[in-house]
Amino acid sequence: EKDIIATQDEIWFAETDYHEIVNLIGAGDALVAGFAISLTEEGKNFEEAIEFSMACALASALREEEEFSSREEVEKCLKCVKVKRL
Repeated sequence: EKDIIATQDEIWFAETDYHEIVNLIGAGDALVAGFAISLTEEGKNFEEAIEFSMACALASALREEEEFSSREEVEKCLKCVKVKRL
C-alpha cells in the first residue's frame, strides 16, 4: 500500500513494505478511522497519525475476515510503515 497525504503546507508519502495483501475491503475505512482517532483521541502529531492510519489499513488488509483489527495487530503493522515528508 502507498498513500500521499497533502495539507495546505506539506506533502507526505507513506508506504508499507508488506506485500501479501489478503482483503482490501474496509482498508480505506480503517485508514481514515485510524487517522481521525490518532489525531483527536490519542494526541499524536501529524506524522505519527499517518503512520498509525497506514498500520490500521494494513492490519485490515491482512485479515481474511471482514472484521475490525485488534490494537495488537495494528501495533505489529507499525513496523512495516515508512513515512517521509516530500
